Amino acid sequence: MLSDILTNKTAVRILKVIVENEIQNRAYSMQLDTLSLRFTKDLKKAVLLLADHKLLLIDESAISVTEKGKEFIVHIDALKQILEQKKSEKKLQIIYDLTDLEKKILVILSKMEREEGTPIALKNLMQELYPYDAGVHKSTLLSRYVSKLESINLLEKEKQGRDILLKLTQIGKRVVKEQIEKIEEENGT
Repeated sequence: MLSDILTNKTAVRILKVIVENEIQNRAYSMQLDTLSLRFTKDLKKAVLLLADHKLLLIDESAISVTEKGKEFIVHIDALKQILEQKKSEKKLQIIYDLTDLEKKILVILSKMEREEGTPIALKNLMQELYPYDAGVHKSTLLSRYVSKLESINLLEKEKQGRDILLKLTQIGKRVVKEQIEKIEEENGT
């Protein structure tokens, strides 16, 4: 039965080793002693299982793969490739539903960090966002948005003396790069 072979890792690995040996060394058979050096656990059981399903031929001390065995390995390799491809495609991406002001805060903070190379003071971000109107109302509003962005791990706040320093987290940098800048490029802004 197929499940007997598929659940026996040793059997599948033995078949794979013999097929690879045939391809690389043009040796159409392999000595049982050579296999016993590589596969100490359940070798005899696995070889007999493969022979029962006509995937291997056993001739005294040598083992060779049948055409059916070669085809079996080709299909196993194809299945493995499909599974590995699916694993790499399973990358989770979170799309943040940010307001225009939140996006603007992240983009400006990103640009300021790139220029200065250090965390940015909240007051400097405030001046950049509202160069002509940096009143108490705007300060409170900005603080509220910064706290929200911090709560969803897009930026970090750190108090240093009288200043509050801001910097994007790795997630915040990725959001700016993958979501915000991409949208701006598509819209031509």
